[in-house]
Amino acid sequence: MAKLPEITDADRRARERLNALLEELLQQGYTQQQIAAQAGLSAQQLSDLKRGHRSMTELVARRL
Repeated sequence: MAKLPEITDADRRARERLNALLEELLQQGYTQQQIAAQAGLSAQQLSDLKRGHRSMTELVARRL
């Protein structure tokens, strides 16, 4: 079985910032699909980032 990558403090902080940003945008009336499309991601990719199932890259962070 493949070993999962270790979650770093930087990963946790990035996920916390992402979740705060998403919450703010959702309260403004945007949907998760709209946010993902604007960032050039699929809704599934954004969901995976939000749940910590995908690592945040610098490119994705800049798009968001």
